[in-house]
Amino acid sequence: MDKNKESDRIAGTASRFRWLAYRTTVYKTTWKLRLGLVGFLLILAAATRAWWVPAIGWGLVMDSGPCKPDLIVVDNLDRDYLVFEKAGQLKKIDGARIVLVPVKASGQDPDKSGLVPREIAKVMIRAARIESTELLPIREIEPITLHAALQVGEFVKSKPAIRSVLVVTDGFRSSRTQLIYSHVLGKMGVAVFTCPVWGAQRPENWASTWHGRQTVFLQYLKLLYYKILVL
Repeated sequence: MDKNKESDRIAGTASRFRWLAYRTTVYKTTWKLRLGLVGFLLILAAATRAWWVPAIGWGLVMDSGPCKPDLIVVDNLDRDYLVFEKAGQLKKIDGARIVLVPVKASGQDPDKSGLVPREIAKVMIRAARIESTELLPIREIEPITLHAALQVGEFVKSKPAIRSVLVVTDGFRSSRTQLIYSHVLGKMGVAVFTCPVWGAQRPENWASTWHGRQTVFLQYLKLLYYKILVL
């Protein structure tokens, strides 16, 4: 009898405090199921690789297609000869009056380009046979691409005849470049176009090397950084 009373007392106490806490049943997966799910996902990723690898790569790309720009800007932040070569080809095809090459400014005089960056740019310009070029000293202030675009914007502002700009840049940087330059120059009523340039790494094969995977990962991080925190 005493045992029954004790049980009733415990049950009554539990019912009064049920709104504070309750007991439930938890099911946990076994290591075999977890291992099986991981294996399935790996097989699925390998089977669909031909689809998701290009999809991720092209997600970073912006190609404006054919255009007739007043100004061609060479994205020279990484000093890649391929963008100079492409700019030279586009200059002959599209007939832009000026090709603008941003060059790192001198540490002693920010209004002048640094000696070494200037000479490297001149070598690439000669090798690519680009005519009507102009060097623009760029003060590398974080975030660098945005401040480079702002300084290009100051140059464009001094040339009222420029109403359209084509930026020649690395393929995986092209979407971010379009975003930034459109943000800066669009406020001035200047149309912005982007031409992606490709080397050995392309949207179809970036995942085949560690360097390619690193490049795509970092470019997505930078794109999100500019979208969320900068612009």
